[in-house]
Amino acid sequence: MNIEIGPELFRFTSFQDWVNHAQPRFKRAGVGASQYVCIDATDRICGMGKQFMSARDRGAFPVVVYHIEPKEQPE
Repeated sequence: MNIEIGPELFRFTSFQDWVNHAQPRFKRAGVGASQYVCIDATDRICGMGKQFMSARDRGAFPVVVYHIEPKEQPE
């Protein structure tokens, strides 16, 4: 699947920032799970808690949350 990265929605500056503020930020952004991607400072995708913990351990914050749109495949 190809995706098109859209605008930045928000970012988490630290692991603790993610723990403390993830739910309200996603709610405020009004995006469903298929409408965003979280990418850490080393360009790795963070999709679940263990990946955010890995980013913390590797010093890979901030994690930036981008809006995404599926891109149609050429025929």
